[in-house]
Amino acid sequence: MTTFELEQEQEKADKLAEVASRGAAIAAQLGEDGDRVRVFLDHYFRHVDPLDMDERSVEDLLGLVQSHYRAAMSRPSARAHIVIGMPSVAVDGWSAGGATVVQIVTDDRPFLVDSVTMEVLRQGWSIREVFHPQFLVRRDLGGTLNGIVTATEAKGDPTVLPESWMHLEILPPARTDVDNGLVPALEQGLLEVLRLVEDAVQDWSKMITRAQVPSRTRNDAVKTFSCRASIGNMLSLTISRSVGPVPSTS
Repeated sequence: MTTFELEQEQEKADKLAEVASRGAAIAAQLGEDGDRVRVFLDHYFRHVDPLDMDERSVEDLLGLVQSHYRAAMSRPSARAHIVIGMPSVAVDGWSAGGATVVQIVTDDRPFLVDSVTMEVLRQGWSIREVFHPQFLVRRDLGGTLNGIVTATEAKGDPTVLPESWMHLEILPPARTDVDNGLVPALEQGLLEVLRLVEDAVQDWSKMITRAQVPSRTRNDAVKTFSCRASIGNMLSLTISRSVGPVPSTS
C-alpha cells in the first residue's frame, strides 16, 4: 500500500470515528448500547472507498445510515423492502448531493448487486454509487428487527438471518423528471428482479441437491459435473433474460 493510500485510509478512519462518536451519543440518549452502534457503523462503511467518505459530511454519512436502518426496522419474511427518495438537508437533515437514493433490505442471495444494477440501468438511470453491507439479524415473526448480531453470536442459532442492505445513489434518464412515474416503475422493476433472484436461487438449490446424489456410473458422474458447472450460468442467464437488455451508454 502506498503512502497516499495509507493517508486515505487514515482519513477514512478519522471520519468514521467521528460518525461513530455522533451515532453512539445519539444511541446513548435513546438508551441503546453505544459500542454496538460503533461496530455497526464500522461494518456498514468498511468497503466504502476512502475518497467517497472524505467527500461527504458527517451529517450526510450519519443520515444515510439512519435512513437505511429505519428501512430495515420492519421487513416481512422472504420479501424485499425498498425505499426510494431524494433526501435533502432542509427536510431530512442530510443529502446525497442531489442524487436519488435507493435503499434495499432483503435476504442475502447470490448476484444481488448485478441483478439490481442491471435493472436500474435497463430503466435508463445512471449509477453514481453502490454500498453493499451485509448483516446477520434477528427478526420476530412479524418481521420486526430485534437486533444485529456478530458472526460469533449467530453461530448455531437457526433464527439468525443473513441480509443484504444495498444503498444506491442514482441519476434519472437525461431530460426527464423524477416525478413523472419513474420512481414507481423503478420500485416495481426492482421488486420483480429480486423475486426472480429468489426463484432462481430456490431452483438452483434443488439442482445442487440433485447433483449431489451419488452417481453409479461414469456417465452419471459426467452428467453430475456438467450440471454443477452450469448452475451459476443458468442463474445469471435467467435473471438477465428476465430484466431485458441494458441500454447503451454511448
